[in-house]
Amino acid sequence: QQGSFLNRNHWSFNSKSMAAAEFAPSPTAHDVLLVGDSIVLGGNKYRLEDRLGPQLARLTGLPVWPVAAGSWSLRNELIYLRQHPDVVAGVDAFVFVLNSEDFEQASSWTCDLIHPRERPALAVVYLFRKYIRGGCEDARPDLKVPEGDWKQDLAAFVATPGAGGKPLTFFLYPGRDDFSGTWVDPRASELRAAGAVHVYPIGSDARWKPSFYRDGIHPTEEGYRVLASIIWDQVRTLLPPSD
Repeated sequence: QQGSFLNRNHWSFNSKSMAAAEFAPSPTAHDVLLVGDSIVLGGNKYRLEDRLGPQLARLTGLPVWPVAAGSWSLRNELIYLRQHPDVVAGVDAFVFVLNSEDFEQASSWTCDLIHPRERPALAVVYLFRKYIRGGCEDARPDLKVPEGDWKQDLAAFVATPGAGGKPLTFFLYPGRDDFSGTWVDPRASELRAAGAVHVYPIGSDARWKPSFYRDGIHPTEEGYRVLASIIWDQVRTLLPPSD
């Protein structure tokens, strides 16, 4: 799918649900899979080029494949990777951007107002329902993602052949209320115990500032630029030399 919000902010998704061109791993460059929730997705308020994936691609010169959805938890993200072994096998590094709420149970699809499955017949009716009336019912029992343990899911992912030996980095991203300049998510030790060797707290980086929040959680365009720099400074040291 592709389109634009208010004929201004372009968006597009490929057949792998990535906000990118059709997935085609490079035969020579290191492909980076960028995984997250609405922080990675960006959403309608941002131009496509201002979001984290495109900014990281411009900075690194590497193919960056962003896969994300609003309200996704770590379990949602790991389920996606389990369902797409070709993506796991085709990339060379995994980058997760997580906030403190991403360690809950997996989110479930609820209604077309949040994640539409087809183009609405009348846009004005859809916009009224979404932004004026609003709200979705709870997920239907048959569509609810079964409960599970993210630690077990992560350990299983690390053990898959496609992921073995590839850099896997988790960036812990603080919300505005969490950020203090010394904040470290208490989940860092749990991530390491489950097999995540590389865990980096964004809140402890001197470059990250309170002014980089657009709202309580999402970055400004400048915040995305700085976040891309922080991520690249960590990931570049883990990648093998290019051929």
